[in-house]
Amino acid sequence: MIDENRIINLTGHDVLVLSGSDPHGAVLATWRPSGVVARLRERTRGVSSVTIDGNEVPCWRVGYDDVVDGLPEPREGELLLVSRVLAGVVRRDDLVFPYPEVRDEHGVIVGCGGLAHFDHDGTVLSGTEGA
Repeated sequence: MIDENRIINLTGHDVLVLSGSDPHGAVLATWRPSGVVARLRERTRGVSSVTIDGNEVPCWRVGYDDVVDGLPEPREGELLLVSRVLAGVVRRDDLVFPYPEVRDEHGVIVGCGGLAHFDHDGTVLSGTEGA
């Protein structure tokens, strides 16, 4: 079991775990931002536009570099709380993200039901986890 103090929040915002994934539920845990934000470097290129009500709306092509800013090296017994996109791209077992998102009645994310990490090796989908 990881001590909550060994979970480092590398997002730019508070992460709240809410009881029962209820937007009005009790707060089970809160991680404040560490002051460092881990981000994938993006490559962008404007490729086209769409006209909506007479206005030109630009459309972009976005990709990610292999470089991640603000992501420290793994340390024994420590989890790094990052964005879901970063956790999905970077194949490391120490990266977790808020999951599932908990939304209020207006659809605004107010917290999460817990933490998750990606199954990069496919054990969950193949049914071999814990085997």
